[in-house]
Amino acid sequence: MNTIHKQILDLIPNQIIQVPKNSTFLDTKNQKENLCIWYICDPNEIETEDREILVFPTGNDSVPEDTELDYLGTILMENDNLVWHVFEKLS
Repeated sequence: MNTIHKQILDLIPNQIIQVPKNSTFLDTKNQKENLCIWYICDPNEIETEDREILVFPTGNDSVPEDTELDYLGTILMENDNLVWHVFEKLS
């Protein structure tokens, strides 16, 4: 049976997170002023994999053009004064 897990992301442009192999990202949201990502996985999966997450604020001009990205969500923080856009780097 699969379960849903959560990780808190850092507010940095590029980070690697470890998740159980074959996890599927579900959503990203602000929870108590933390940028969080939820994913579904097999809790009995022993093998893990690194997944590269990119986080960019609105107006940032460093979003890579030559990289395949999967959009995961847009998050509002600090009373909607900060807007972050989250992607998984696929290639």
